Amino acid sequence: MTPSLRSTLVPLLAIALAACSGVPTVLGLTAEFGEAEMILAGETRTYEDGLAVTLDRVDDSRCKPDVQCIWAGELAPVLTLRGGTLAGAQTVSLGTTRTPRAQVGDYSLALDSATERSARVIVSRVPR
Repeated sequence: MTPSLRSTLVPLLAIALAACSGVPTVLGLTAEFGEAEMILAGETRTYEDGLAVTLDRVDDSRCKPDVQCIWAGELAPVLTLRGGTLAGAQTVSLGTTRTPRAQVGDYSLALDSATERSARVIVSRVPR
């Protein structure tokens, strides 16, 4: 299946399944495990196993101009993961300095970069 066909069919299938089952679903752009995905605040990326990753916000603790700080601070994207192999929604906060990587259930997350309104994240399945 070509990527363009998959990106068309996956959201339509998700809508059809949600309508039939009465189970709420999170729709968003499709994504590939192991690939860096740019997510804007409020957007969701959905992976082939049904994992939905939403960027809730990006916390900014960086030192402001003309202010003397003890620590330079960082950008910290806050993500909500649901679906896939997870039982319920889980929230994880990554950081450009302190926590660029995290593991949530069967998924590994790595922060590639961040801005005040977006995060470039790599989501991978953890091998068993």
